[in-house]
Amino acid sequence: QQRRMIACVSIIAKENNPLLLKVFPQTEDETKFHHICYCAIDVFEEKEQAMRATTGGGARQLDTFLGVLYLVQDYKVYGYVTNTGVRFVLVVDDQDNKDGSIIKALFRKLHTLFAESVSNPFYTQGQPLTSKTLDADLATLVRLWNTDALVLH
Repeated sequence: QQRRMIACVSIIAKENNPLLLKVFPQTEDETKFHHICYCAIDVFEEKEQAMRATTGGGARQLDTFLGVLYLVQDYKVYGYVTNTGVRFVLVVDDQDNKDGSIIKALFRKLHTLFAESVSNPFYTQGQPLTSKTLDADLATLVRLWNTDALVLH
């Protein structure tokens, strides 16, 4: 049995409301991944608070890629935060041993797709992302990742 590698991609607004949650394959139970991504918010806040403490609470100089936030069941939960406080969560199969630099590059690509989506003049800030283009691009990224055919720069 071939296990999927990316199980879920989520984007969470600075105010902690979900902007996007995509589960792969779509037949998987979304509720479980909502919980996993919701739990990740606490870890984001802890890491961000620790980083602010080490920088004296001054200018926000966060490392956008936070690495593995935590392990749960058969998954690794990775995090990435933008300079505006938007959080990206990537839930991957715990058997996926891709290098951190590749995961970081994937997050940068996800960030670009997000920026393109929210730049749409018809998008209302803070509302869930419902872009067919974003959905298609995410599905392609996940399919390429899961078949080891993804090339990121």
